[in-house]
Amino acid sequence: YEGLSQALIFNGRPAEGRTFLDAALRVDPGWTEWRHYQAGLAAFGQGRYEEAVAQLEQVDVRSPNPWTKFYGLHVLVAALAHLDRLPEAASALEQLRGLLSERQEGQPNLLIAQQFFVYKRPEDIVRLLDGLRKAGVSELPAGMEPESAERMNGVDIANLIIGHELTGRQVLPDVLAYHALIATDGSVTRRVGEEVVTGRMWVQGDSLCSAYPRKLTGCGAVFRNLSVTPGAPNEYILLPRFKRYEFSVTK
Repeated sequence: YEGLSQALIFNGRPAEGRTFLDAALRVDPGWTEWRHYQAGLAAFGQGRYEEAVAQLEQVDVRSPNPWTKFYGLHVLVAALAHLDRLPEAASALEQLRGLLSERQEGQPNLLIAQQFFVYKRPEDIVRLLDGLRKAGVSELPAGMEPESAERMNGVDIANLIIGHELTGRQVLPDVLAYHALIATDGSVTRRVGEEVVTGRMWVQGDSLCSAYPRKLTGCGAVFRNLSVTPGAPNEYILLPRFKRYEFSVTK
């Protein structure tokens, strides 16, 4: 029941997700921290921020379970910000900073949220990102924003990427050849160095996201490179959390 609840919430059906959580409570009575998180997530998905906060504040940040705290604190920060309870949001954000630091994940940023909160409906991830942004969460990991570059919005990214062929190179962490062929439905065949994978690409907010088998979903910001090297395929820059790609559209 708990697994179905989580799946329904992320598929844009939070009210139904809550009914399965209630079923789990009938079969196995008793609230756990994970169930408080799920109840908070379901309420958040329906815009019921006060209820979300009440549930999420039941998650003990001293708990040894890192994932409940990781997910719960992201949603708590966003819910508090939507309620304009910004001092409390700042306090919860400080707790999230501490958790991410312990896990060597860097500072809170929107790319982390997009990687781990994979919603089906764009409006659901936008609700989360808007709340985190209002609380002061940065768009990108510290130090990642490139110089001499202009960030693109979601509409421009879709027009640039979907249905086109990209050629360039991965620059970080290693320098490798990069090629991606994206169909109009978002299906993609990507080659980085010698590795070839097939999956899906889509635009989520103002980020380009991708999913491949046996890999975590990831999102990245796309920039126009204002310092193009003549003759090099580096008109654009893609920045996921831990990598950097430079590419041009070749078809």
